Amino acid sequence: MITIAGGAWLWAVAAVCAIEAAAVVWSYRRVPQMSGAHRAAFALKVLGILLVGLCLAEPLYSGRRVEPGANVLVVAADNSGSMGVRDEGAAQIRGEVMADVLAGDGAGWLARLDEDFQVRRYVFDSRVRRSTDFSELTFDGRGSAIATVLRLAGSAHGMGLKPMAHRQDADATSIHGQDARATQGQDALATDGGRPVAGIVLLTDGVATDIGEEFYDLSGVPPVYPVVVGGGRLQRDLALTNVSVTQTAFEDAPVTIQADVEAAGFAGRDVVVAVLDSNAVEVQRSEWKVKGDDDRQVFRFAIRPRGSGVLFYRVAVREGPMDEGRGTTDGLMRGRDARDTQGQDALATGEATMLNNERTVVVDRRRGPYRILYVSGRPNWEYKFLKR
Repeated sequence: MITIAGGAWLWAVAAVCAIEAAAVVWSYRRVPQMSGAHRAAFALKVLGILLVGLCLAEPLYSGRRVEPGANVLVVAADNSGSMGVRDEGAAQIRGEVMADVLAGDGAGWLARLDEDFQVRRYVFDSRVRRSTDFSELTFDGRGSAIATVLRLAGSAHGMGLKPMAHRQDADATSIHGQDARATQGQDALATDGGRPVAGIVLLTDGVATDIGEEFYDLSGVPPVYPVVVGGGRLQRDLALTNVSVTQTAFEDAPVTIQADVEAAGFAGRDVVVAVLDSNAVEVQRSEWKVKGDDDRQVFRFAIRPRGSGVLFYRVAVREGPMDEGRGTTDGLMRGRDARDTQGQDALATGEATMLNNERTVVVDRRRGPYRILYVSGRPNWEYKFLKR
């Protein structure tokens, strides 16, 4: 905004400048023939009159700018397992792309924000927690609490504070994150009285696990600047959505393992679901011809455990045939770190992720004789069968 400090004598300055300009024009009209030098001198005199008038008017430009460090900017990074998905045609998983932006060569924007704001860094999956340099990102969280981040930041923002503090009304207090648990075990963003939150930079793939059919109400939430990592296209992926075990106390009865499988982008392809023991030896398998790009199938396996006690079985799904009598390929069955190798496995098979291709189930196969407490007034017929 421009203001005129010499407003009291503005009209007088304008009148003097007009008279001087008229005098210059009148004097040059008396010159019989105007040369180039005359025209240049005339222009310079008029420009000098205008500059003198401008100096006498004393124009002032004033603007509003944020006082450095007067406002808080929240930068929240998604640490959920969905960040381990590799998009079609991408060389890195989503988490690796985001890590490069936060801590790699592309992290210069954070340093620039630190110059103007008090940047508060947070990592969230099923809960929200404070971070110093995002080194806690492992992309193995079992949830993505996007709504919780917005709610907690909104509660810090809505404490009678303005969305943005300026130099003339900046507060001297500060905001800080605490590790205090919020409802349902989630950490809270808290303030100690309340430097305002200027906005939230949210780095995520947008897959929220704490938002229902109705979207979260953003009223009272500071401005949100989403940085969406990953594409919205359907990714080729095989997934074990649920695995359950049904067993009885009878030793001769088989154990039933039910596996719910989803296939996305595998229309017309062969898929194999297999059950393997703790030695990666195949116990039973079932093959499936996928019909559509988004197909589901339920598989049931009736197995008879060879041993007793607590036994572990692994259910695995993959495209194409598996080696007969053996488990899945080495890439699927070897022990692997969730962050370091699942991306390479997914790249080799063309799937979005391999973390959902297998599940481990526990079978408690106890062997008799069983100890039974029988309480009755007198021995009945069932006592005879229990004795047997």
